[in-house]
Amino acid sequence: GLGAKNIKKSDGAGALANPAAADLDTVLVADVIYDGTQFVLQNPGVAAAGLSLLDEDNMASNSATAAASQQSIKAYSDATAEPNIARNPMLRFDQRAGTYTDLGTAVADLMDGYIMERITSDGSARFTATTETGGGINLASDWLKFEVTTADASPASDDGWSITQRLEGTYVQRLNQTTSGVKDFTYSADVIAYAHGSSPGVSFPATGTVMFRSHDGTNYLYGSKFTIDSAATWQRINCTFAASALPTMTNDTGSACQFQFFIDGGSTTKGKTTATWGTPTGGVSDSTHSPFADYAGNYIGFTNVDIYPGAAPRPFNPPLYHDDLTYCQRYYFRQDFDTAAHEYIVTCNVTSATLSRAVYWYPQVMRAVPSLSSSAAATWNVEDDDGTNISVTTIGLTSQVTKHNISVSLSFAGSATVGAGQWKRDGTDTSYIIGDADL
Repeated sequence: GLGAKNIKKSDGAGALANPAAADLDTVLVADVIYDGTQFVLQNPGVAAAGLSLLDEDNMASNSATAAASQQSIKAYSDATAEPNIARNPMLRFDQRAGTYTDLGTAVADLMDGYIMERITSDGSARFTATTETGGGINLASDWLKFEVTTADASPASDDGWSITQRLEGTYVQRLNQTTSGVKDFTYSADVIAYAHGSSPGVSFPATGTVMFRSHDGTNYLYGSKFTIDSAATWQRINCTFAASALPTMTNDTGSACQFQFFIDGGSTTKGKTTATWGTPTGGVSDSTHSPFADYAGNYIGFTNVDIYPGAAPRPFNPPLYHDDLTYCQRYYFRQDFDTAAHEYIVTCNVTSATLSRAVYWYPQVMRAVPSLSSSAAATWNVEDDDGTNISVTTIGLTSQVTKHNISVSLSFAGSATVGAGQWKRDGTDTSYIIGDADL
């Protein structure tokens, strides 16, 4: 074979010479040897013109002059290949279109995928939630803002408030170990917070908590801390959760776990101490969480949520709009019919002078058989086979309900012609169908 051969810079007269340090920017290849099976780069820190080796798992430096190590390439590709299991991570969908004021009195459904939880019934803090624009570190994302409207500077030890997302078992299996328990995993998000100058307990840097809780078998908790460096400034936070054999998450359509983004709470509700797994009965005391509910006008918000296996930070990758909407509509949908007067819904069968039936297909196969509701019966009509529009007096949404569709009954007064018909929006009324199969 070739044996070990050094390849060096030519001295210009046909001889090989070691390059001087000042000439390194002109060296194309330096100190490469053949060890019998492959060429091996010696002194890889100065491998080529202006090139250095960087072992950085998240490649955050984004360098144009550094080569990545095999280990960092593998870590980065493994991390970015894993799908984001968070629902509605960019806060793009608010099908409930609610007015979220006076929050804090009970559990409240918010926009798709998120609920506001009041841990017990004692705390007096109240909040308003709004969807804002121009958020995130890219200043281009929708974000969910929680502003304190009524302060509670001294909540009871077991009281607290959090924004919670529950996740279905079929969607979180990538977090499970091969045999039992969970892998290490990460919750990351863009976060912003503000404290009024008169807030007695919040200063920056401030501290927040994200808590994981398993729902199947024995419930286990793990709290991960994050730091908010400056007021009213977006930053990326990465909360990591250690691998453990304790939590179990069944592969089914039920709720397997939840992530709680805490706003505030008493001494036993702010989050499990960092790097500790425990059960709810073991207590969740941690006094380091900043008390954002202690003054009216304080706020905290987030967007661009990313939940994935592994502990390496990674850049947020926005999901496709269609995929994100489909994910949300598996749990809840609201379909509005408001684009045209007498808008066509679906073909129906007029079975008698006072009754027709129609099969209504949901926008997405639901997680479970949904509960259905609609606008008032008077917002619908049926056009019979003679072309006569007849106002509906009763709409039935409880018969033959499946995860795919429902057989809707539409009753009316008058004499409809039996035969084919059309279910329609009545004039320009506000007409909608809602399906709810949320966790």
